Amino acid sequence: MHLLYFRIKKFNNDLYEGQLMTSLDRIGLFSVLGRIAEGVVAVIGSHCEIVIHDFSDLEHSAVAVFGEVSGRKPGAPVPDLEFITNGLDADTPDQLNYRIKIGSKDLQSSTVWIRDDEGTPIGAVCINIDYDELKQVSKTLERLIAPAKEVPS
Repeated sequence: MHLLYFRIKKFNNDLYEGQLMTSLDRIGLFSVLGRIAEGVVAVIGSHCEIVIHDFSDLEHSAVAVFGEVSGRKPGAPVPDLEFITNGLDADTPDQLNYRIKIGSKDLQSSTVWIRDDEGTPIGAVCINIDYDELKQVSKTLERLIAPAKEVPS
């Protein structure tokens, strides 16, 4: 099982070994993740959304939302409170490349847990892609390249 851990370096390049992450460290981590998310959405386009969650306040966990696919806004609660409070622990793997339905949209998604030094999830980066427009383009292309009808001679 592959888990992604974020290791924070101080300005003097010493790792925070065995130290609790301070509020400023946490703010810095979520700020960097937000900048990365904004850059990814800018490259992929309007059919991509990245939501950054901070689990320190589950009622308002979405600290940043880039793109507009799911309708979530900053300050939104964590989507699956039951799972986050009862089913999520240091052994929970990232959830990669799964399908969900939000409203009428079928989305392809991944959730990567943001973990502290002990592996405990403290947040999440949720990536949602809406391929509906691409599916329509694909259908149009299929019709355009379909074999032509024979014309009687």
